Amino acid sequence: MAVGLFSKAAKEAFLERVARDEVALSFVRVERGGLDDFLPAPFADVAAVSIADAFRFRSSGTQTKRDEFVYGFTAAQIERQVKDWLAAPAAEAQAAFHASRDRDWSEAHATSFDAALVRETAYRPLDRRLHYAHRAFNDFLRTDLRAAWGATNIALYAMPSGTGAGPAVWVHGLIPDYHAFRGSYGGYAFPLYDRRNGPGAHNLNPDLLRGLEAAYARRVRPEDVFHAITALLSATSYTRRFAWDLEEAFPHIPFPADPAVFEDAARIGAEIAALETFARQPAAAFRTARLAGKATGVTLQVPPIGRAFLPDGSGSGAIPLQHDSSLRLAGVPERVFAFGVSGYRVLYRWLVARAGEPLAEVQRDALDIAWRLAELLHWFDQADPVLDAALARPLSRATLGL
Repeated sequence: MAVGLFSKAAKEAFLERVARDEVALSFVRVERGGLDDFLPAPFADVAAVSIADAFRFRSSGTQTKRDEFVYGFTAAQIERQVKDWLAAPAAEAQAAFHASRDRDWSEAHATSFDAALVRETAYRPLDRRLHYAHRAFNDFLRTDLRAAWGATNIALYAMPSGTGAGPAVWVHGLIPDYHAFRGSYGGYAFPLYDRRNGPGAHNLNPDLLRGLEAAYARRVRPEDVFHAITALLSATSYTRRFAWDLEEAFPHIPFPADPAVFEDAARIGAEIAALETFARQPAAAFRTARLAGKATGVTLQVPPIGRAFLPDGSGSGAIPLQHDSSLRLAGVPERVFAFGVSGYRVLYRWLVARAGEPLAEVQRDALDIAWRLAELLHWFDQADPVLDAALARPLSRATLGL
């Protein structure tokens, strides 16, 4: 036994002595608050800028509290859902509404359906839906975000804590839902532009932009900063490297000291943003998934997740689109099926949400999601060596004027 250790026998003897003589044990009163300051500060050992400091304005996404009848896949579906609720007896309508502190069922029940308020929205990663944006039916429409958004915009969506495996941000090209990052626990949108300040006014911290321009000795476009952030925070290893830090804080960006590395990040981030916002089609090289078989039914049927992927031994497999596997999404890379954003399985959850929908309306879109994820994983991997280079020589907050 090492000398000086408090052995088991010594502890037992001490406890027996205290039991006989209570004055043998004394306490010292410590005047202090909680113990949070004993924890190391998140991202304390890396020169990085919080995403919250990189933008001037941020906002949570739309919070409805009643998704089941204000979201849908078609305008006709939303119209039917809302009109059915409006026509329901008062007691039934009240029970279905889920009244909250901010919205009472009676106000909504006194309205008429307004088709002009049905708008496309970003519900989840790669999951666009239609939304009935009527004030009486939604707890928080985020009017400031909508004003900043304007007619078109893109935004990074991130969580202030609890970010898990997968990319640390997601780019949305439509007004996002509150849970648009991982399907739960909310999050914040950081728009590229703030249209309240003019049609081309960006939303980046002007000090950050000036700091980057000084460091690189050239003009830096806000769009390039946005895309560089996208790449660095989407790199395959980012959430693994900073797993503990992300439990406690927003993602932090290590801006590279080398302008060439910044340019690489901006180039890769632009590709990621284009895919995540549906601004372009997936490249042909990533379209390995295909439809196989002939469906015995007419609606999408999704098996439980334990039976939802049939590996073929080559690193790919098939996803049954019918319970009898008569129609399958074949040639799906295993990484694509397994891909998740902080636990949210993107492809599988997309399919589950559409279970019961007509196959003719969803099967081509399912292919697109699989192709899109395959190319996104490629760009996340491409961002990894760029993240390595940025972490090897990052710009300090002081250098950036922050």
